[in-house]
Amino acid sequence: MKVNEALDKIRQEKRDTQLTKLLKTELIRITGLEKSQIITQHYNLGRERWLIQIDIKKLSLKETEEVLKDLQDYFNLPDLLIESANSERIQIEFRRYTVEGTLGHLLEDE
Repeated sequence: MKVNEALDKIRQEKRDTQLTKLLKTELIRITGLEKSQIITQHYNLGRERWLIQIDIKKLSLKETEEVLKDLQDYFNLPDLLIESANSERIQIEFRRYTVEGTLGHLLEDE
């Protein structure tokens, strides 16, 4: 690996870490959920997506619907990519272009 490739990789990992933290912060802010109710995981498949788990055990069906609608509106998505859902947890996939397109301007410049 060349020096420039190594530096690019480091920059990308730092950006990904910042995006992951920012994504969780924004999810808490938009949904009004507690920090413990949102789990963010970065996919390792080319690092092109995040898998978000939302704990909905304490939410009514109406509240769950509002949370999903808020996310859909904030990220300007016609539909959310829901990986799985049950009465305890919903897993949603966010793709890199969606996260960077919505939150990229909020990142700290180096």
